[in-house]
Amino acid sequence: MKNKSIKTLLLLFSFISIAFYGCKKDTKNKVDFKNSDESLVKQMKAWLTDQKLLVSTNKKHRLDTILNSADWKSTIKANLSDGNSLIYVPIRSSELGLEIFYNNVTNNIDSGNLIKIEVTKNTFENPEIILSKAYYETVILHNQFPNSITGKLSTYSISATFLYDYTFKEGKIVSHGIIAPKVKKQTIRTNDVNSNSVICEEYGYYLIWEYSPPTLIFTFTVCSGMPDCPPVSSLSISIGGGKQYVGVNCASNGDDTYLGGGGGNNSACQAAQERTQQFVVSSEMVESNEIVSLNIRDTESPYKKFKNPSWKCLQGKILPSIYVLSEEEGTIKYVSPFPNDPNFGKRWEWESLTHKKATLVGGNMVTGTISIVTESGTPSFVTPGNGILYAGMELNIVLNFKPLAIPIPNCQIPIAPSYDVNYKTAAIFNANPQ
Repeated sequence: MKNKSIKTLLLLFSFISIAFYGCKKDTKNKVDFKNSDESLVKQMKAWLTDQKLLVSTNKKHRLDTILNSADWKSTIKANLSDGNSLIYVPIRSSELGLEIFYNNVTNNIDSGNLIKIEVTKNTFENPEIILSKAYYETVILHNQFPNSITGKLSTYSISATFLYDYTFKEGKIVSHGIIAPKVKKQTIRTNDVNSNSVICEEYGYYLIWEYSPPTLIFTFTVCSGMPDCPPVSSLSISIGGGKQYVGVNCASNGDDTYLGGGGGNNSACQAAQERTQQFVVSSEMVESNEIVSLNIRDTESPYKKFKNPSWKCLQGKILPSIYVLSEEEGTIKYVSPFPNDPNFGKRWEWESLTHKKATLVGGNMVTGTISIVTESGTPSFVTPGNGILYAGMELNIVLNFKPLAIPIPNCQIPIAPSYDVNYKTAAIFNANPQ
C-alpha cells in the first residue's frame, strides 16, 4: 500500500492536470456536465488573482490574460471518480483552456493548469475534456479509462510554462514528454570586465515511451547571471494563440506574455519546481508479481531440488524499464503420493522458502533518482513444511524518491525534498520443478 506522502507531494507542487470528459456516441461513458454557478466563477477568479503573488512581475501579465480572456460563461463542472470535481474554462481566441481541480471536501481549489489538445481521431464531444480525463484516471488514479480517443494532451502551468505532455492511441498511453537537464552547468565568461559570468545549462525535451528508452527530441540552453542574463522559462506557450515556443535567453522586452524570456530568479525557481513535478509523474511505481526466472538446480539428493524464484515486485507505471527484482531461495522435495492422489508420480512440495534480496533496476533518471531504503520478505510458512504445494512471499519495501535539486540563489521556492514510499506486494510459486 502506498504511503500518503506521494499524494501530499503531488498536491504540494501543484502538478496535477485533470479534467472531465463527455462522450458523444458511447452513452455508458457519458458524463453529465453541469454549468457552474456564479459563486464558483468568483472563487476561480479570486484564486487566479492570488496566484499572481507567487510569480514574477512579467508572468503576472500571463495570469491577467487568462482572467480577461477566459470564457467564464462557458465554465463546466463535472465529478471525478475519486469524489472531487474538475472544472474546465475555455479561453477565447486561443487553443488553450483552463482546468481546475476542485476539492469537494474543503470546497477549495487545489490546483490549476492550462491545457492544449491535438486530436487525430475525433469522434467525441468535448475531446479536450476526454483527454484530460484519460490522463487523470490512468496516471493519477491508476484506473482503466474506457474511451478509445487518439490524441495528445499538453499541460502548462497557469503562467504558461510547459509541464508535460501525454500522447494517447485508442485510449492507451503511447508516450509522454518532459523537460530535463541534459548536461552539467558550464560557466561562460565574457570579454567585458563589467559583465558577470553567465551560468548556462543545456536542457532537452525527452519523449518517454511505453516500451523503449527515452528519446531526446531537441535541446536548448537556459542561462542565468544577474543582472545581465536572467533565466527564462524552458518551454512556454502563447496564451493568446496557443502556440508553443522555446524562450529566447537575454531577449526579454519586459512583457513575456507572448514573447517569452525574462522573469528574474523566480523563473529558475519555477523551472526547478517543474522538474520535480516531472520526476514525481515519471517515477510512479506500481505493485507487480511478474515471475522472471525459477532458477531450478539439483542437490546431492535426487529427491530434493533448489528452486530460487526471481520476480518483479514493483514496476514503473509510466516507465516499465524501472523495476525492483526480488530474489528468493527455496528447496522443494519429492514425496510419495497419497493413496488415489491424482498427481501420482508428480508430487513435489515446498520444504523451505526465504527472501534473499531485492535489487532496483533503472533507478537513475534524468530528473532524479530512486533507491531502496529498507526491504523485508515474509514467506507463507517459516518452518520445514509438509504438503505445501504452493508457497507465497510477501515483500515489504520502502523506496526513496529524490528529485534532481539544483540550488537557486535567493530562491523563494524551497528545494524539493526527497520522499519515501512504502509498498507491499506478494507472489505465489508452485512446487513443481519447472
